[in-house]
Amino acid sequence: MGSQYFRTPEPSRPILNLDDVGTRQQHYTQLLDIWNGGLAILLSKSETSRSPREEDMIEHLTHSIELLKKNMTGTNSGYNESALKKLIDTLPKDAKEIKD
Repeated sequence: MGSQYFRTPEPSRPILNLDDVGTRQQHYTQLLDIWNGGLAILLSKSETSRSPREEDMIEHLTHSIELLKKNMTGTNSGYNESALKKLIDTLPKDAKEIKD
């Protein structure tokens, strides 16, 4: 058999890997798109045909999306970007100068 029988379809969006470079906001946006897509698929089934596992997944995805949106807008109380920037600015330029 030729390879045409085993050809994988082209992805609709590029496959992400750990070498990808981008801003935190770009990565959050991509993750939000993926999670929203998964949630839409789960919600497309009627409530009576969903399994208990699917109901749990819907609940977890909903909460995860809400938390991600808070992180994207900076309203998550556990994250303070300006304080983190100040801390990073206090670090020495040469890593050898950092003492334990």
